[in-house]
Amino acid sequence: MLFNLDFGPLIGDDAYEAGKISAHHSISDIYVSAGTPMYASIMLQIAQDITYGQTKQILAGIKDVCDSEGIKILGGHTIRSESSVVGLSVIGKANKDYMNRSKQQCVVGDKILLSKKLGAGIASRAYFHKMIDKDAYSEAIASMTTSNKGVLKVFESVPVHACTDVTGFGFLGHLSETLSKDMGAVIYEDKIRIFDCIAPLPAGALYTSFIEDNINYVLRTKKCNIDFDTIETMALADPQTNGPVLLTVAPEHVEKVEKLGFYVVGEITNDKKISLR
Repeated sequence: MLFNLDFGPLIGDDAYEAGKISAHHSISDIYVSAGTPMYASIMLQIAQDITYGQTKQILAGIKDVCDSEGIKILGGHTIRSESSVVGLSVIGKANKDYMNRSKQQCVVGDKILLSKKLGAGIASRAYFHKMIDKDAYSEAIASMTTSNKGVLKVFESVPVHACTDVTGFGFLGHLSETLSKDMGAVIYEDKIRIFDCIAPLPAGALYTSFIEDNINYVLRTKKCNIDFDTIETMALADPQTNGPVLLTVAPEHVEKVEKLGFYVVGEITNDKKISLR
């Protein structure tokens, strides 16, 4: 069996969508462990300014996602608090072929692939500060409400060496967690994909302590030769909610994985640092 607990703040300004995002975010850990989610218990910490009707919409979003993913909701717990936090505890069935593997089993020469664009955190901040409108922000919402279930087809098709999802620590933070002390990575600068809605925005106006914390998190274990002075490079350290799946495979399997919706963004090296090329 696989067991997971994940939660976070409400995302966006639509309660139903926020529930869906939270559910997908919590379930994702089971998928990137090559497992099948089966049961869930809901945790709701609801702020005083969230109405009963909005709480019902949050629950409706969670339920619709669980129904679509074939997950039975067993119960949960709800409290009132100063801030709103929503999440799930999920129980899943493990895949016997991957039960003894961890995310830190990449191999030098592996290609690094992602399943979605980066920059959801930047997009959310830009929307909150009225730098982009709701129509533009919908691109990020659509990504955050897209299930990461598709990675199971990759596990079925090719040998996956390392796999995780990109969430709070950002792409670079979670990538660093897959690297042993003797490994590093090269990120292909021209392969970084970010949401169209944030591409024209000024990087300096959206640099936050969250991004800085993630950069420092990486620097605790790896040298990082990257200047975080553009939206594209900032997106590499941007905290994500239900972000892309990050995985590594041998080069000969890349074509199969690309056909399943992933794209190459870099490769694993033996030079003990993370850099752009």
